[in-house]
Amino acid sequence: MTHTSSQESRTGIPDAFYHNEMKREVRGVQSDDLDELMYELGDHIDLGQLHETLARSIDHEDPVGLLNSSGELTDGIWKFYNAKYNEICDRRGYVDGEIRGQMVAVASASAALAAAIDRAKVVRFGAGTYIPFANTLVSQNSMHAARSLIQRADTEELPEAGFAQKMADAAFIKTKQTRGRESWTWAKVFTTAESLSGAVTMREILEAVPEVSDADAEMLRRQNEELVEASISLKTYTPKPAVGELDAAGIETLFVNRDVSEHLIVTAPGVVDTHIRLFKDVGLSHSNVSLEYATPYGEGGGKVKRVAVEGTGNGAPHTDIVLYNGRDLTMLGGYVEDFAAKCGNANQAELFKSMLLMQNFDLTVPVYVVDLANEEAGTLEEDTDRHPIADKLRRLAIARTRVMNILGDEIHEEIKAEEAEDDETFKELIKHGVAGHFRRIPDGYKPSAQAHELCKEEMGVPIPPGHTYVKIHERGNVELPSRGHKLVKIPAAAAGLGRVAFK
Repeated sequence: MTHTSSQESRTGIPDAFYHNEMKREVRGVQSDDLDELMYELGDHIDLGQLHETLARSIDHEDPVGLLNSSGELTDGIWKFYNAKYNEICDRRGYVDGEIRGQMVAVASASAALAAAIDRAKVVRFGAGTYIPFANTLVSQNSMHAARSLIQRADTEELPEAGFAQKMADAAFIKTKQTRGRESWTWAKVFTTAESLSGAVTMREILEAVPEVSDADAEMLRRQNEELVEASISLKTYTPKPAVGELDAAGIETLFVNRDVSEHLIVTAPGVVDTHIRLFKDVGLSHSNVSLEYATPYGEGGGKVKRVAVEGTGNGAPHTDIVLYNGRDLTMLGGYVEDFAAKCGNANQAELFKSMLLMQNFDLTVPVYVVDLANEEAGTLEEDTDRHPIADKLRRLAIARTRVMNILGDEIHEEIKAEEAEDDETFKELIKHGVAGHFRRIPDGYKPSAQAHELCKEEMGVPIPPGHTYVKIHERGNVELPSRGHKLVKIPAAAAGLGRVAFK
């Protein structure tokens, strides 16, 4: 279903009107009395508790845990935020259903909250103290507000993700072009607008995923659990940077490294997660995606970054998904299933999860396991009474879990042997540089722009089809005057298949 950003054609109010409203609100935050804003915040929270939490955060290793243990504080911050949001809607005359105006109010309330918390921080700790947790408080609140606004919106009133992305693009440029407090404020608007774009894009993606019956959704749910177990059990890689496409029309996936999306995602230390950026109706290739930074002219101001897709103007509508610990899909700090259920797309969410779990499996286990699973899938009979996409995923999931059930012990023994051999070799390994090299990736995937760029820079040649590039790095831990390293034999499982399976 295509959303009507033809809210513009239905209401006669152009998008530019709301972008100008956003500029007025930013000017208002810049001219606000910051002490007064801080005292307004103090009407809803104990400022002493805020100062104590900020002080604890300076050396705290777990920002998520600290945030989750600050319930009274975060509840009060949410009340302040709601009060600012309602005040802006009343002042600007935004009513329910005027989603573009409400998006402006969400971004403006985020900027006001950021200014109030920052003022409290400066009063207590001084202007030169860097406390990133203050940004975490604002970002988490903004993401929650963005999710709430979009999931309760009427589908017919919802603008396309492009509108929120235009807000983000404008804020990105303003962050770069302005100075001091104005640049800093636009950086807060950018983060919130990106969250709004992510929430709208996720809703569009869920609606683009084919509908499945309750029975098929339940079947997929059970198989997703088995697929997670198989993936965790056989995982030997972190995801290879790659571009793929979901079976649902027009949805492109980009497996990215943590640096690309950490400005939107807060995770606990030691958590193993996979970051995936999803694009709707945007063609990705190895050469059109890049990471851009905006920094202000002169001293001070905001700093933001975004993933830009060449040929789309500036940024492209997208959403960031985290496969949390290999099991749960999260978006903007909440579970995708919860968001989907509130949007009326619960069954589509299960099918969507199957698609991403399948990609994650294929990119994190030895390639020969993927080959075996795909061969096995071809031998399974197709149940034509089922939904074609659900049935395809059912066969692929069953094949992967079947390979694990039948060959799992053998594969695990080979992995253990390889790891033991590596550990033993590593103890005696002379420190040495490892040349950049190519690694095979499953059929249907392409290396990311980052992999292509590194390959061109380090080897001066293109990546061959069916492979990605592993950058130049260093191995070993023994410092010796001579150079060189011991040979490591190819594991038996790989040698038997004529492929290097693990490294």
